[in-house]
Amino acid sequence: MNHSALRRAIDIIGSQSRAARLIREWHRAEGRVVKCTQANVWGWLHRDLAGPVPPAEHCRALEAACNYQVTRHELRPDVFGPPDSVAPRGEGVG
Repeated sequence: MNHSALRRAIDIIGSQSRAARLIREWHRAEGRVVKCTQANVWGWLHRDLAGPVPPAEHCRALEAACNYQVTRHELRPDVFGPPDSVAPRGEGVG
């Protein structure tokens, strides 16, 4: 978990409320309905360092919402691997 990456993503997105809305919209476009509110995002930012935040299921949505300026690898390296293990955008396979 990386609280500083999450804070950067929220700053880029503009607000906790907008982040929650964009997460819901991203999942909806993928055919899923999820509950994500401003209170959830606030909790991720203010939770003690004991648990992983944000939930891995929302990292791709956050990545897209901030136009890939913060990656899922930065948000949850425990799940997606460290950022330096990924080829730069536009390089590599597929």
